[in-house]
Amino acid sequence: MSSFLEGFFCASQNLSLTRSLWQTDELKSIPFINALKNKGIIGTLRRRGFRIPLEPDIDPKDIHNLSVGDVLYIPTVSCPDIDQYAQADELPRHAKVQFIRYEISKGAKRPEMEEITPLRLLVNPGVIHKPGTIRSSSANGLLRDVSPEKVYFTADTHFFDAGVLKHRPRFASIGEMNDRLVENWNKTVPPDGIVIHLGDMMEGTGPMAEELVNRLNGTIYLIEGNHDHGLYHSSFFTRCQKVVPIGSDRMVKIGIRRIQLNHYPFLCYAGQYSGVWQLFGHVHSGREVRGFDLPRLANLLPFQYDVGIDNNDDRPISLTRLSEIMDRRRDFVYLDIRPATEFDIDEILSIFRYALGFMGAHGNTEEWDESTITTEIVRQDIEMGAGMVVLQKREIIGYFAAVPGDKADIPGGLDWNDPGAPFLWVTRIASFEETHGVFHQVFGHCCSRCGDIRLCTTEKNIPMMRALKSHYFTCVGTFRQEDGLEMVGYQRMMGNG
Repeated sequence: MSSFLEGFFCASQNLSLTRSLWQTDELKSIPFINALKNKGIIGTLRRRGFRIPLEPDIDPKDIHNLSVGDVLYIPTVSCPDIDQYAQADELPRHAKVQFIRYEISKGAKRPEMEEITPLRLLVNPGVIHKPGTIRSSSANGLLRDVSPEKVYFTADTHFFDAGVLKHRPRFASIGEMNDRLVENWNKTVPPDGIVIHLGDMMEGTGPMAEELVNRLNGTIYLIEGNHDHGLYHSSFFTRCQKVVPIGSDRMVKIGIRRIQLNHYPFLCYAGQYSGVWQLFGHVHSGREVRGFDLPRLANLLPFQYDVGIDNNDDRPISLTRLSEIMDRRRDFVYLDIRPATEFDIDEILSIFRYALGFMGAHGNTEEWDESTITTEIVRQDIEMGAGMVVLQKREIIGYFAAVPGDKADIPGGLDWNDPGAPFLWVTRIASFEETHGVFHQVFGHCCSRCGDIRLCTTEKNIPMMRALKSHYFTCVGTFRQEDGLEMVGYQRMMGNG
């Protein structure tokens, strides 16, 4: 194989063909040109997870089309008993497999061992990879020369995916959803625009999928989502040049913006405190969506954003619009939560005294009094691990207790959903008035620990009622305390709605 290829290029193109060996573990996710003849060995490789076609597929026409910078991968089996393995029609688990990497270049004297990135992967078994317009393998090389005014982001279009309709009752059918999304896309993105799609693009890779994609304005760079595995390992990208696969994780620089791209939101990422954005999809957040992951989004950092269509009026969002959103968050003050300690009690009680006065001044005079929050009550919270303080720049500005359900004293007679399930009872939430985002942080923290959150309050507690509504809590009934005060029970279960 080596002499054939080298002779071919020497005679026909006067190009230099360099080659190097790659080990098994480095290339498992790549589909390769199949130069092996034994179906048993190829079958074993496929069962190990290699994307290799069953039939040998080296097409001289494809080889003739290679140009400088193109890459070809061919699997080889290197072991002393290869003839025995071939006769047995099986490749043992311990047998070593290597892959020859050929690269076409001008006058190269030795192999260049470049890092393999998603831009260099073969995307179709049996077809030689041609990088096309994206030549750089560096992280910042992608979109380096693109005008920021022409860049848009989106995710979770789920074209042709009937399963997504249960989360999108605004669409009566897949056909209606597809047509509306295409229409909105083309009203937003100009024909020469760039759309970075952060995954879950569509179901299927056939002619209908290709026809729909060709209706969309702009060039599409696709981050792989959990619904894109079949698309990524199909011949779709070879047939449809409008869509360019760029892997599952990517850091890019567009103009002055550094942006981390991934289908999923991160807990933390490089540059999160220095203005680097992290854009994602997957979670289907938005005004009409109440999915399983939503409570966890309360823990997002200020420069993270869901670019999915459910969160952006069923259309891509421009880089210009994202800049406006992120600029408003520039002065965001981070809130942190940690377990309370004995040394925090005095500060906690001062917060309660402030909250008690605030509630009384706003007509809520019955829910709390001086006996509601005492040193002993806070100490009990701390001892059971339920007492939490909210910090702003390391200063305590809030408090709450997240009591495990089996240790909570909860009222009876309320219509709890799945009453026997484990839950957190959230109580004694208090903060200084001028602090923003405390409810958001508290509920996000609790939902990240347990999927069932419950609490009680009164209808006169207006700030709390607003927070419960905006965080998708459901009323489960009312009851009267021994002192006659009417209380309202609320519950938030992840996955409901």
